[in-house]
Amino acid sequence: MFWAQRDNEASAALVSHTLAVEVRLGGFASSNERLETARRGLLLTGNPAFATIMGEAKVGARKNLAALMDLTRDNPRQQQRTARLRALLDAYGIYHRRSVQLTGAARQEMIANFMSDTGVGYVREARRVVDTMLDEERRLLRSREARQQQTQFLFTATLAGTGLLILIVAAATLFLVRRNLADLRDSREELNNLNAGLEQLVDARTAELQRANSEIQRFAYIVSHDLRSPSSMSWDSRPSLKRRAKRLRVISSGATPRAGPRPTAAPASRSMRICPRRSVSSAARRRKWIG
Repeated sequence: MFWAQRDNEASAALVSHTLAVEVRLGGFASSNERLETARRGLLLTGNPAFATIMGEAKVGARKNLAALMDLTRDNPRQQQRTARLRALLDAYGIYHRRSVQLTGAARQEMIANFMSDTGVGYVREARRVVDTMLDEERRLLRSREARQQQTQFLFTATLAGTGLLILIVAAATLFLVRRNLADLRDSREELNNLNAGLEQLVDARTAELQRANSEIQRFAYIVSHDLRSPSSMSWDSRPSLKRRAKRLRVISSGATPRAGPRPTAAPASRSMRICPRRSVSSAARRRKWIG
């Protein structure tokens, strides 16, 4: 796209250059015609105003020639033609100065052959050179305009392609962004679900640990109470303690304990037979803690 833009600018500059050369050629041709018209009026009437017009026309012609020499530096053939126009203008000025100095029969003869004298030949040759230069510039103008049109078409096509590519990239980017947003939303929902399940699992595990902790504390209290009175432990209470210990191990490991009959304390009569000194209230209190 940058290359097409640069080429388009270069083609436009060449077209402008050709038009500038044509303008300068037209200016020189106009000054050349004014110069010849003023010379005729001066020779026929002797009016000094025509001399002033000739001086202004000569200044304008030289100014246009200087501009042409600068504009045609890239074209050697046009440079040669411009140099030829300058030589013709110089020769025309020399001939005019000589013709003004003529007197008598020589002057009358020059006026009689005015349409075919040397000065008119210079003017006509200058016209031919200008026409040749204009034809060359018109040919260059057609070529450069055609290239400019091609460059403009290429620039327009490149610009349209770039715009289409931008639209495609924008659509693809929008699609990817929306898909990523959808994935992020799904991931967030899945993470929330996992967090909720984890909280429930933590709550359940905490409840189990609290239950196991309370059972351990209760068991420890019973054991410590019985250890204070070793003689109060009977053979009937040991299986109950073993079952409680087993149940506590199951709860601590996280497994669900199996339902079973609730352990009961040994009958008071047997306990009293083993420990006859303990009262019935002591046996009932032990049954309460063991049970």
